[in-house]
Amino acid sequence: MELDKNMLSRLLMLDDDSLLNAITIIARESGIDPSKLGLCNIDTKKLRSALENADDDDIRRASELLQKRKQS
Repeated sequence: MELDKNMLSRLLMLDDDSLLNAITIIARESGIDPSKLGLCNIDTKKLRSALENADDDDIRRASELLQKRKQS
């Protein structure tokens, strides 16, 4: 799964519950324990703001972290 601007745009079109569900799936597929993300208590407005404001370097770093986690 490649993290890019298009994926972020698609995620931002989702309602809050679907967005959190999608992030849970992405985390699980990347080898990250979703329960450790604290999504139950997350402020979705802040999450959306962070996703909207992510620049190319942020996306690249996140993608690299996901790939490294997936490989371990």
